[in-house]
Parts: sequence; structure tokens; C-alpha cells
Amino acid sequence: MSSSFREVLWLDTDITPLIDPAVLFETEAYKREGALFWPDLWGSGCPEFGQSSWRQHIVRHLLDFPYNESDPSCTHEHEAGHLLLDKVRHWRPICLANYLASRDFFAQVLHGYKDVFRLAWLKLQASRW
Repeated sequence: MSSSFREVLWLDTDITPLIDPAVLFETEAYKREGALFWPDLWGSGCPEFGQSSWRQHIVRHLLDFPYNESDPSCTHEHEAGHLLLDKVRHWRPICLANYLASRDFFAQVLHGYKDVFRLAWLKLQASRW
């Protein structure tokens, strides 16, 4: 949030790009949506993991957004180790993600900040990823 850059590429320290990540800024998906996220392995069909993508998860009820079983953004968790954002286009969901990540309750039920971006984007209907 405090970066002076309008467009931000987040890469966790354990991510090793195999190509120049600058090409992601030029993709049609990023130009259209202003954000790129990647789904995680875990989803609603996984009984041990993927809890935040389950229909009955408490955060979905607290944020009060519809659950669509045919929509992967509802049924799959989000990989938080890498993402690409246009801060101007998506300032509101970035602020909501920051709020969720900085509250102990949400950190407990989401197992850290892992899915705060996905949930903020869903709540505010910010874009498709």
C-alpha cells in the first residue's frame, strides 16, 4: 500500500521467476482487469485444506457475498505468494485486504493473510482473476 509505484508485482522470497515477470504487465488479462492472481491447489472439494473456499466458511458469511459453485474465484483459494496489482484501479479492495490481514480474528480463521486479496476482490466485485 505504501509503495510509490502505481503497479505492483508481489513475489514472496521463495518465488523464483523462470521468465522476466515484466511481461505480465503487458498481458491482455492484466490490462483488462488491472490485477492478476493465481489459484492455489486447495479448493472447496478438499476436505483438509481450502477452508476459505467452502460455502459455509465464516468469513464468506461475515463479508456477505454470494457463493457461486461454478465460479473458480469462489471455489478455489488464492495463491498469495505472487500477485500483480494496479493500485489506482483497485485501491478499495486493497484497503479491505489490508484490513482483513491486520485483524487477529481474520488471521486466525484464514490461517494468516493467505486469502485476503481473493475475499476482498469478491466482496467488492473488483475484477475477475
